[in-house]
Amino acid sequence: MYLAEKLKVPNLKFFPAIDKHLIPKALELSSAAVAAHEELPIYQYGLSMNKLNDYMASGKPTVFACNVANIVKDAGHFSIARDDVKKMSSIIKKIKNLSSDEIKTLSTQAKEIMRRDYNYTIIGKNYVHMLETL
Repeated sequence: MYLAEKLKVPNLKFFPAIDKHLIPKALELSSAAVAAHEELPIYQYGLSMNKLNDYMASGKPTVFACNVANIVKDAGHFSIARDDVKKMSSIIKKIKNLSSDEIKTLSTQAKEIMRRDYNYTIIGKNYVHMLETL
């Protein structure tokens, strides 16, 4: 059981893992998306979490608790240190109070960066270029 469940934190729900094809529907029903990841030295070279791409593509305000370079930070959403509980609480309250225009701006930023920098065509071209320059 998660600590938030033990403490009965209102409006916070934890769900078991779901099939990949159900993620868009789950995100559609959500107000925001939150992910956390261990902060390891290897991530100075990059971090790839499919769930972050899914979250950003959904346009939902996204919080990522792992202080490494990542798409969430790039898109102007909320990226914090993993163990900063006070900051996490502050950000969740901030997201709860966002206006529809602010949410629309975050959504537009996320979708634009996904389209511009993280689609498979761009990633493939960058990968081929990297291999050709070795």
